[in-house]
Amino acid sequence: MRRRLLVLTGAGCSTESNLPDYRSPSGAYSRGFKPMTHQLFMSGPAQQSRYWRAPRAGPMADGVQALLHSKPSEPFCMCYCVQQSPRICGVKRGR
Repeated sequence: MRRRLLVLTGAGCSTESNLPDYRSPSGAYSRGFKPMTHQLFMSGPAQQSRYWRAPRAGPMADGVQALLHSKPSEPFCMCYCVQQSPRICGVKRGR
């Protein structure tokens, strides 16, 4: 029987890559950023336009800039290498 593996990670993988966390006192959520729900996104063109403009300004811009200048942490690299195995069905980052 062939077994498959799902890898679950936490926010520590991202913070090791110098990506800002989301829910800490200095995180985007604490500074007023609230993610757009799927229902709101699908409610019309105005909301979709707002979603695609969001990374250029406001609290989310910090996270986008950090992502552009980050380097993968050791856990990310390990997950990438392991994910190349046909036994891995996915990698999911936890909250």
